Amino acid sequence: MTAPFQPALPVALLPAHAWEAGSDIRPALPDSVSVDAALRSEIMAHPRFCATARQAATVIADSYRGRFIVNQIISDRGRFCLGLLVVDFTHRENAPIGFTSTEMKAEAARLGLCSAGRVDAFLATLRLFGLLAPVPDDDRRRRRLMVTEKLMALHRTRWEALFAVLAEIAPDLRGASRRFHDSRFAAAYVRALLAPIYQGWRAADATPELSALTDRNMGAIIPLALLETAYGAAPMSVAGLARSFGVSRSHVQKLLETAEDAGLVVRPDPRLGFIATPALVRASHGFIAALMARQIAAARQDLHGAGSEDRMAGIGANPF
Repeated sequence: MTAPFQPALPVALLPAHAWEAGSDIRPALPDSVSVDAALRSEIMAHPRFCATARQAATVIADSYRGRFIVNQIISDRGRFCLGLLVVDFTHRENAPIGFTSTEMKAEAARLGLCSAGRVDAFLATLRLFGLLAPVPDDDRRRRRLMVTEKLMALHRTRWEALFAVLAEIAPDLRGASRRFHDSRFAAAYVRALLAPIYQGWRAADATPELSALTDRNMGAIIPLALLETAYGAAPMSVAGLARSFGVSRSHVQKLLETAEDAGLVVRPDPRLGFIATPALVRASHGFIAALMARQIAAARQDLHGAGSEDRMAGIGANPF
């Protein structure tokens, strides 16, 4: 039997009616959207940003190549956010341990992530792969779920790989990845990652050029994989990308045709495949910088304590 991930904070098992679907009893969050905007500009001005962005794009794309489970659960904006929400809802303070499908569907609707049907399918997939488990409860009517250690291990693998890159421009975060094995730190980090989402932010707000792609399956990942073609790598074929990321050729074809119409990719020779344009490089840099800003802000908030988001001037501030 898959072991559930132990909640980071001691929370009381309240009566079922104490947490109404769609209610919000989370503590107030700092204005992370404005924090991220300022930090994103600072990141992009860093002299090592272009090299770091290229490395980050490779790390992110590689974390999906040939990884069937990851590709099933965090391959588009909606599933990516749901993959974090199930962690956050497992650790809610002053609420029952875990969550119900009704609560998750209400939250997804409130945040404009996806339909109720997609939430049901997502949760069913997580249970199938042992990434969610029932919360032990004598009252079977509650049917609450919580994340398992198996799901947390998938998250940690991606976070650790990315933080090895982020340390190049944020040296105070060297060694931060070791903290992801601390359940309290991981829970607080996920909550901080979600802060802009809870405040209505979408990735398309930072990079509208990619808005036609990021809500699609692998729509954010395949463009990042294509970035290497801007640095001299061979053009990438539809068939090769489909094999690498476990999606159909027709899906990749439509995705790349949309990108081509937007001027993000070109086909110098239709027989050879697609290459990134300077427009895709610029858009991807903005997208990566937005991701970096939230990752850095979330980690610093937890490493340096409450209020650290007000002390973030200087990418390399507060070195260990």
